[in-house]
Amino acid sequence: MNDTISREKKWFLKLSSLRSHLEFTDRLPKQCSELGRWINNQIKAFDIEISNCKGLLVNKTVHLAFCSLRKDYSHIFLTVEEKWENNVFIQMWRRLGV
Repeated sequence: MNDTISREKKWFLKLSSLRSHLEFTDRLPKQCSELGRWINNQIKAFDIEISNCKGLLVNKTVHLAFCSLRKDYSHIFLTVEEKWENNVFIQMWRRLGV
């Protein structure tokens, strides 16, 4: 039980570090950094449906905290497809003069 609490506490410390990084830089840390590898692993383990998550993200408190982070920095967590779609729509709006 203490191991789980310890892992959860470490997870929230990483999340806090990531929030600070995002607040300061407005972008994800480089993947070669420790924090960059950590967030990359969280992104891979995450699913909006908690039952499809892996690792600590199956914990409801952890899952909600990660969802909150993704909501607060939604522009950073866009998928490649979402970025492409946004870019296409922006170009269309510009052509239409909107």
